[in-house]
Amino acid sequence: SEMCIRDSYSFPWIYDIEDVIDIANKHDEIVVANRGGYTVLDYSVAFVDTFPPINYNLTIEEIYEAKVMREFRGLVFSNKTGFIIRRPYHKFFNYGEREETSVVNPKLRHTILDKLDGSMISPFIHENEIIWGTRLVAEEFHKTVKNLVGVNHERLVRDMNSLERTCMFEYIGPENRIVIGYDDPNLVLTGMRDIFNGDYIPYHQLKAYGDMYGVPVVDRIVFNGDIESLSEITSTLTSEEGYVICFEDGHRIKMKSDWYVQLHKVKSLFTFEKDVVRLILDGQLDDLLPVLDDADKEKIVAYSEKLHQEVERLAKTYCELVTELQKTSTTKKDFALNNKNNNGTMKGFVFAFLEKDTVTLHDATEYLLDKIRKNTSSGPKWIEFKSNNGLELKW
Repeated sequence: SEMCIRDSYSFPWIYDIEDVIDIANKHDEIVVANRGGYTVLDYSVAFVDTFPPINYNLTIEEIYEAKVMREFRGLVFSNKTGFIIRRPYHKFFNYGEREETSVVNPKLRHTILDKLDGSMISPFIHENEIIWGTRLVAEEFHKTVKNLVGVNHERLVRDMNSLERTCMFEYIGPENRIVIGYDDPNLVLTGMRDIFNGDYIPYHQLKAYGDMYGVPVVDRIVFNGDIESLSEITSTLTSEEGYVICFEDGHRIKMKSDWYVQLHKVKSLFTFEKDVVRLILDGQLDDLLPVLDDADKEKIVAYSEKLHQEVERLAKTYCELVTELQKTSTTKKDFALNNKNNNGTMKGFVFAFLEKDTVTLHDATEYLLDKIRKNTSSGPKWIEFKSNNGLELKW
């Protein structure tokens, strides 16, 4: 039988970008981002074969490649020296997501940690400055976190860097809400790795460093049952994301609550205004409201009301325009010649209804809703439609 990953997979040693760049270049889904003084390697999307199971069906070369692929989660290399200067978490999976995370040896020593719901920040030092980097080292997060942290976090990062270790934090707070709301912004230490061999520092050491430097550390969960019963309990949690099971050898498994998974899917639909508009027009709001908290509920209900008001306002304007044109016996040709610069939505409506006996508010509303649906296929289309029609909507 195939040997489980739990017993067979040691993290690859990485010193230099030359150790991994050929593997990165073989895979389209790996981003190689040159940031001037340093280069970031990260996966943009996980295809079926991006992270193959690591077992004895693979050759030695394939095993090495598969191990390295799991390290492309924000590796950073200095452009000056080529040396690795940051090594955040390797790619790990949900319990039961794949075969290797479904069969777990219960005798393996492990620690259960709370899974925080924010953004992973893994700092590194470039030209003596601490860069507070997300996986792809986004500039806005660096600035936000830099303004948030004090001397304690900075001392910890610099001291650990001198020991050739990468620190991993979770940035949580009201301004960085994913699903769960946190009252105050904070940068919580969640892990630490040897930059070259990828070994993880055990939790008791992580906690000791946190206490020593005055930096908050992720909470440990005390649980005496087996993994199946932990999974059952986790699935029923509400207002919590779930847990991370960290094994002694550094490997880890995520467990997420059903509540979080469902809400995360819902929240992802709220990222872009065009998707929110589609949800409202397709009548899906009723199904979503029960799983939202009060703040999100208020926001989307208010937006929905405003959308309907704006459609009604525009529909009245269109009706009045057609009625006025009919009174003055304006033909389609006259209208086209006199309104060369008017937007296409209005022209289309006039052309469709000018020669009809009556035009109702219902006709105009249905016409507009159809146009809105067609213009929510992409973000730029929706922005242009809003602008052309003077829709005063902001998500």
